[in-house]
Amino acid sequence: MNILKDKFYLTLLFLCIISVIPYFFSLKYPFQFDDYPTIFEDTSLDNLSEIFKVKLSERPVRKISLIFDRFFYKDKVYFYRLENIFLYIMTIFLTALMIYHLTGNKIFSYFSVFLFSLHPVHVENIMIITHKKELLLYIFSMLSFLSHIKGKNILSFIFFLLALLSKEVAIILPLNFFVYDRIFDRKINSKFYIFIFSFILLSFIFLIFFGSIFGFYIPAFSKMGDFFKTNRMLRDADYLDILKIQPYLFTKYLKQLFIPYPLLVDYYVPVSENNLKIFLFSLIFLIIIISLMIRLKKEKFLLFSFMFFVITYIPVANFIPVLNLFADRYLFLPSFSLILFFYFIFQKTKKFATYIFIPFLILFLFLTLTYIPNFKSEISLWSHVVKYNPKSIVGTNNLGLYYMKSGNIPDGEKYLLKSFQLDSLYIFNLINLGALYASKKDYEKSLYFLEKAKEIEPGNVKVLYNLGLTYKNLGMSIRARRMMETIIDLSPYSSLAYNNLGASFFNEGYLSEKLFRIFISSGLYGILPIQLDNLFESYNNAKNAFFKGNQIDKDYIKLKENYRLLSEKIKGSL
Repeated sequence: MNILKDKFYLTLLFLCIISVIPYFFSLKYPFQFDDYPTIFEDTSLDNLSEIFKVKLSERPVRKISLIFDRFFYKDKVYFYRLENIFLYIMTIFLTALMIYHLTGNKIFSYFSVFLFSLHPVHVENIMIITHKKELLLYIFSMLSFLSHIKGKNILSFIFFLLALLSKEVAIILPLNFFVYDRIFDRKINSKFYIFIFSFILLSFIFLIFFGSIFGFYIPAFSKMGDFFKTNRMLRDADYLDILKIQPYLFTKYLKQLFIPYPLLVDYYVPVSENNLKIFLFSLIFLIIIISLMIRLKKEKFLLFSFMFFVITYIPVANFIPVLNLFADRYLFLPSFSLILFFYFIFQKTKKFATYIFIPFLILFLFLTLTYIPNFKSEISLWSHVVKYNPKSIVGTNNLGLYYMKSGNIPDGEKYLLKSFQLDSLYIFNLINLGALYASKKDYEKSLYFLEKAKEIEPGNVKVLYNLGLTYKNLGMSIRARRMMETIIDLSPYSSLAYNNLGASFFNEGYLSEKLFRIFISSGLYGILPIQLDNLFESYNNAKNAFFKGNQIDKDYIKLKENYRLLSEKIKGSL
């Protein structure tokens, strides 16, 4: 296949580029959601040499791409956005290419470009840089599927591995291949399926016994209750609730494919509520859908569309509980099933297909164009979430956080407290409330929220850091120092922790120096040797902490300056 010489492929590529024009207006939008902490606060992205340290559990394809992004793009957001748009163009082109190879219909392949590219559930994955894992998963999944259709099994397996290393949900891909072969009466390559399903089985066995070594999360069913207590979306629920909510989740995902409104980056799912109406309605709707599929099983594209959706839904159904019960971004790969469904409609309606597709295209374009501007700032994004989902713990917390960062403390406090009312155990909310009251110099309130956070996660470095600063501001220097020492035990390569530990020792020394001068002026000379020892011990400990921190990060200017000033002070005192 020579894309550059074939008019059909060139036309497809041109249409793909045209279809993403709305996203070019967002090139200067800031980093959003998890972008900043994932890209800039993760020290394992700092150098190209970190590529060789990437763990299997870290979704290596995305992680390696982020390491290169950091190296070449630095903090220039428009380069990151251009890359995501480029990846999106690839997904659109591969969608149209897959449709052409499945159907042989060029006209519908052109339609598929816009039906896929303008779908609003894709917006989140393009606008949030770190969600590129969904784009990479889709690209390698389609390449694997396309190779399978062409009978190139080795190439198909290689792309399957790359999809798996992009995101683990790709584990279900071979099942889609098998279903496709059966529905379209293709010859079953027994050797290929024995090999690939054996590989999957051995991978599961390996993960069960050795997964924790490579950083994989392996849930222990005996401790599942503890997991549910700490998960903000599963609080007050149990595993049976996850099973009961499946009809609701399945129908909600289906609904988002056809009527994608409202669009949010955080949804409320009534997992722990005894809402019998929701469950029964969803179950009845699901039974109707399945009944229709059984009756229309001879319609190959309709059946394959439904089966593709069901199979790609399984990994995101939370049978293995994770953080999010529902998210638009999880629909990226399953959304290919919608294009297959539209082809079934195209087959049946023929000349009238245009009149069916145009309303959908207008709806998709309108929703996409109105959703993209919400990503213009963190405040606009989370205001949109809170407007349509007032029960969003994350939404109210993040809106409060960014109001606080913008200097709007009253609104920051309002939304942070609202998040606290929704969930008093959400760790990030407790940290943010602690920081907010510290900025207001209300250290007693700050201490309340941070100590509550420490009870929930005793080893959380951000909690300990903020708690240490609050202790310091309350004059509790020894407690402050202990917090910083605990952080160093947890993060021995944190130059910031060493700087703060040095500052804590310095405060103790400064207090001893003040007492030393008081004792001299009061004539209490007998106490002076003890006080002098305390003074120099604290200053020397501070000097050593600054020195160790400077050894870890030689470019930390504040550390260098603290070390120099303290060395001069000690020398002058002697």
